[in-house]
Amino acid sequence: MVYNSIYRNYSEFGSYKLKVGGYAMNKLFAAILTLALVALSAAAIHAGEAKDVITLPSKQGAVTLTHKAHVAHAQKKCNACHHLDKADGSDAKKCSQCHKEKESEVNGKKVISAKDAFHQNCKDCHKKDAAKKAPTTCKGCHVK
Repeated sequence: MVYNSIYRNYSEFGSYKLKVGGYAMNKLFAAILTLALVALSAAAIHAGEAKDVITLPSKQGAVTLTHKAHVAHAQKKCNACHHLDKADGSDAKKCSQCHKEKESEVNGKKVISAKDAFHQNCKDCHKKDAAKKAPTTCKGCHVK
């Protein structure tokens, strides 16, 4: 077989391949393209989900928070809020993906309601705020 030449492989729908050192270049190209697409998709998904102003609807009044402020306070450890995710945020999910309006069960595990999750996670962290800038009262977060 002659390397570095183009040959026709009829078993793959007549596609052309460039053989270099015994490896079909279209496999290498496909692998590189796949890695590039995965990296770009991950970046787009992460950038798309991390809106700066996040508004959480509530019967008591909407709760609005800024993502940048919380990221800075958590020292870029995304799992400070996204508790089951990686610290770098590469797999961060919205709270509503697990926490629903009412308590539920997922894979045999109890999942508290969204309201309880926010009150436990957010309120507890706000109470620990050394600068005392984070609101800790109902009206401090819930605005009608």
